[in-house]
Amino acid sequence: MRASYSIFVLFLFLALTACEDDDDVFGGTGQLTLEFDNRVGEENLELHADYVSTNDETFQLSKLNYYVSNIRLKTTDGKEFIVPQDSSYFLIMEDHEASQRVTLKNIPSGDYNEISFTIGV
Repeated sequence: MRASYSIFVLFLFLALTACEDDDDVFGGTGQLTLEFDNRVGEENLELHADYVSTNDETFQLSKLNYYVSNIRLKTTDGKEFIVPQDSSYFLIMEDHEASQRVTLKNIPSGDYNEISFTIGV
């Protein structure tokens, strides 16, 4: 297995900005923005930078693209909202910063504390 795959820690951290509509205290919808922050170990991922694997091999990434899909949100009281499939596929590209922020619309208002999704390459 190539070293770049063994050390490659692609992940994100998402900024859950709660549903934005203050009028929606008693129901309604808002939007949620997720921000994907790609990392290698504890470092921010930068294309064409040198990284060292756990096997002490140096590697570089020249391109990083992946899809995020099948997004599910869970509230503190256990209710789950599944983002409709036709609104749940996003291409994240390391060399295109705007693609790393995904805005979900028509999210029912609520106190969300959990998210799950699928990552595909």
